[in-house]
Amino acid sequence: MTTTRSLCSLFVLLASTGGVLQAAPSRQDLKSDWVEIRGGGLSGEVGGKPTLGLTLQNKATQAAWVQVRVAAPAPNAECALTKPIAPGETVAYSCEQETIIPDTDYPIVVTVYRDEALTDQAETRPTAMRFGKSDAAALTAFLAAPELPATFNDVTASEKLDNPGGALFGGFGASGTLVVTQSALQYTLKKKVTEIPLAQIRSATVRQLANNQAWVVVEYLEADASRTLGLQGNAFRGAGARIEEIHKAISYAISKVKAGADKAQ
Repeated sequence: MTTTRSLCSLFVLLASTGGVLQAAPSRQDLKSDWVEIRGGGLSGEVGGKPTLGLTLQNKATQAAWVQVRVAAPAPNAECALTKPIAPGETVAYSCEQETIIPDTDYPIVVTVYRDEALTDQAETRPTAMRFGKSDAAALTAFLAAPELPATFNDVTASEKLDNPGGALFGGFGASGTLVVTQSALQYTLKKKVTEIPLAQIRSATVRQLANNQAWVVVEYLEADASRTLGLQGNAFRGAGARIEEIHKAISYAISKVKAGADKAQ
C-alpha cells in the first residue's frame, strides 16, 4: 500500500474459550513486499482494559525487524512496538487502551527494518482501524467487572454433557440457584448444595452440547479426578439466567483467584 489507508470493518463475537470478547477485523490487504496482516482488532478480559492488537506475518525470505506504531485517539497514549519476525513467522502486537473511541480512525504505521539496530529501513506503510459504536459499546459492557457475589435464579445444572437433559439435577424441568462468590460456585436445588472452590476450576467455557443448546461448561478437579458441570437458564421458566452473564461472572471470579495466586508467588 502507498498512501491509501485500509479501514477495518469489525464484528463482535464471544469467544468460547474463556472470558474474552474480541472485535475482529475483516482480512486486510497491506500491499507490502515484506509483511501482511493476518488479524487484528480489539479484545479484552472481564475486569480489564481493552487491548488493540495487530498480527503480522513475514512473507519475505529474510528476517525483519518490524515496528508497529499506533496513534490512538486521546485519552489513549501512542504505542510503538518493535519485534523481530523470521521468514514465514507470524507475530502479534498488542497495545493496552484506556478506552475505546468509536467512529474515529486509529492510524497505524508499519515500518520494516533489515537490521536489529533499526538503521536500514526497508519500507513504511500506513493503515488504520475504526470501531463502530455498537462494537465499542458491546466491548465496554463486557469489560465491566461484575459484582460478587452474583446470584442467578432458575438455573439448570447437569453433569452428563453428552446428554445434558438426561442427567439434570432434580430431574427434567428442575432448576435451582447459582451463586458465584469470590471463592466458590454454589449451586442450590431444594436442600442439596453443590459447592466447587474456584481454585479447583480448570476452565469455564460456552459450548453447544448434544441437545443443540448453549451451556456454560465448568471443568474442575475433585479428589484429583476431572469432573464437569453444565449450567444454563431454565427454558421452562422464561428466559432464566442468561448464558453470557453466568459465563462472565464465573470467568471474572476465576481470574481474580488466579491473579491472587500469581501475586502470592
